[in-house]
Amino acid sequence: MQEFVECENYKTFKENLENFCEDTKQLENEISDQSYIRIQINEHEKDENYFQKELNERKEKIVLDEIALKDLKQLLEVIKTIKKSLHEICKLNDRYLLTSKTKFNQDVELIMTHFQPSTSQQQSSKKLKKNHQYSSTNFGAFKFPLEIHTTKRKINPEMISSIKKLDMNHLTADIIEQPQTARTAESKNGIEIEEKYKGKTLKQSTDILNSSSKLKPRRRSRSMASEVPIITTPKLKGIEMYYETLKQWNQAQSLNIIYDSSQRPFNKNEFTHLITNKSSLFFIFQTQSDLFGFYFGSSISAFDKYLSDDHHFIFTLQTSLSNVPTRWFPSAKRSKYILNIPFSSSPILLRVNYKGCIVIGYPNIEASEVLDIGSSYKNLKSDSFIGRNFSKFSIKNIIILQSQN
Repeated sequence: MQEFVECENYKTFKENLENFCEDTKQLENEISDQSYIRIQINEHEKDENYFQKELNERKEKIVLDEIALKDLKQLLEVIKTIKKSLHEICKLNDRYLLTSKTKFNQDVELIMTHFQPSTSQQQSSKKLKKNHQYSSTNFGAFKFPLEIHTTKRKINPEMISSIKKLDMNHLTADIIEQPQTARTAESKNGIEIEEKYKGKTLKQSTDILNSSSKLKPRRRSRSMASEVPIITTPKLKGIEMYYETLKQWNQAQSLNIIYDSSQRPFNKNEFTHLITNKSSLFFIFQTQSDLFGFYFGSSISAFDKYLSDDHHFIFTLQTSLSNVPTRWFPSAKRSKYILNIPFSSSPILLRVNYKGCIVIGYPNIEASEVLDIGSSYKNLKSDSFIGRNFSKFSIKNIIILQSQN
């Protein structure tokens, strides 16, 4: 009997032990699961921090986009107002031109239709009729009329259109001189002179007046083509002559060329590879008549996003407006978003600054622009940088210099 009881106790103990072992294994599994979950939570927290930073940057970019959109809407309203005003001005101008044209035609018709000869012309006609009585025997079938009748003369539309094209600018000083009379003639100091007419008879005064009012022959002058100024593009000077200026701006000891697009065909991958993780770079762009660029001091560690730089500035070395090297620093609120080099295959190579910016396209492609650059830099007017504002142009050559301190 006692042995049976001990056997039962052993079975019970064994079952309890097995249950304890199962509970222990289950607990170990739960602990392992909790450790795995804790690791996953830590990784997600890291990802969340990373994405939160990216999200904040994108929010800031959205805010800037909203500000730019608001400015563009205001600009659109201004453009609409200007367009409306110009339309009204054009209507007034058309109305004025129509009125002037109508009045001009009426005056021409009035003059040419109702032209009456003067008294002197009538006397000359009578004298001619009296002194020249030709017969048909002297001049064949032609016989001079015994009377001269004045008739109303009309002008045809072709002559009217020709008269409309006449302009006083066609009568130059070297073709005709304005006749002077005793009443209108003036000396150099503005005092009227009549002495030369004193003591003269009417005929003598008339002869003096006629001799002063004769048409003079036109002087031979140069052709109009030779008088038109020829605008030539100034020859660009070599970049080497500006090295000292660039070194002074950056307090550098030397400058090294790390890229020159004129040496070989342009390749975007080669361009990005040569500037990756580089700092203290002068980007210089050459057009047909300009040398300009910008300085970026920070390391180019990322692409397709805006990089900041506390030492950034833009500059011109030689332009059609000035040959004096000049630089401009960004305004305080525009110093964060400085350089963006997109990865896309579009013809846009890089952007300098965000709102008022410089867009540089691939060489020899008309995709470069200067967009309201004065709004992002101190003491700079948008049209005084290189004279191209909201106008696309092409870059002939790209040179990148790295400064060594």
